[in-house]
Amino acid sequence: LSTVAPAEDWDGDGLLNAAEADSGSNPFAWDGDGDGMIDSFEMLVGSDPLVAKPSPFEPKLNTGLVVFTPAPTLFDPAN
Repeated sequence: LSTVAPAEDWDGDGLLNAAEADSGSNPFAWDGDGDGMIDSFEMLVGSDPLVAKPSPFEPKLNTGLVVFTPAPTLFDPAN
């Protein structure tokens, strides 16, 4: 891979092919481990793009978090 377009990003994940080769990730797959998080984001936050794990941004059941519904606005576009 080092001789084949190292400065390009074939999968569009934000990592150059050279960086993908260095990390062992797949230059043809934007999410090499299939966990739904783009490889460049995983590397940015210090996560391993080769090890699938749940996204920290997906809602979890029974976490005790409260979901708020937005209050109605004073302007009603239906009227």
